[in-house]
Amino acid sequence: MRLESHHVLVVLFLAMYSVVFYYLGLWIGSGFSIDIVERPIPEPQRLAFDDYAFSRFHVAMRVWGLAYNQTFVDASKEPVTLHGYHFTSGLECSRVKGTEDVYECTGSGYVYTPQGFREDCVPRGGVTANYYAGWVRILLYSVHQAVATVLVAAAASGLAVYVLAHLSLNARLHALTAAVGSLSLLIGGLRGLGTVPRGVPGLYEALQPLVPLAAVASLAVYTFTYALLRRRMRNR
Repeated sequence: MRLESHHVLVVLFLAMYSVVFYYLGLWIGSGFSIDIVERPIPEPQRLAFDDYAFSRFHVAMRVWGLAYNQTFVDASKEPVTLHGYHFTSGLECSRVKGTEDVYECTGSGYVYTPQGFREDCVPRGGVTANYYAGWVRILLYSVHQAVATVLVAAAASGLAVYVLAHLSLNARLHALTAAVGSLSLLIGGLRGLGTVPRGVPGLYEALQPLVPLAAVASLAVYTFTYALLRRRMRNR
């Protein structure tokens, strides 16, 4: 009766271990979060990832706001007339007397024309394709949760050795447990990766290697901890 109870506890432990590591893998594969930055942009400009990312774990940026088109204008010989207020760069513009929204510009430079609200997805180190001005919303995609979960999975595998050791120190059982944990991590991680939006450049590529890394790290920590525990038991 005592032997049967022991086997039941081992089976329950393996089942629980498998489920826990499956969800750890799921959290790693889908482990991105979003930091939101909202701020006014005084004049049209292309937005650079490096100017807004504030964490080393940020891998991509999504920008939404009023976009502008940049057009080069040479008015050095003949003035250019603009109807309505425009953002300009390098041009000298003044309102025509007797009008409310007619401007005359001289020199050479750029005129920025509103194109409506647009969205840009920018990878690490990149800049937006559009020029933005006004109130802009910036979404910064981070993988810090996935990295943290990799460390949690490794620590959990080491802790599992000591928990299972109270039931058995059988080498085959521990080898099976280590393999079950790593396999569960892989399965959960692959399912988690399937939920990652592919339209965000660099996000999937940042999360993908963390799944096998977690599986290998978990297996290595489990094996090392088991060997260390066996050595201590022999030296007693």
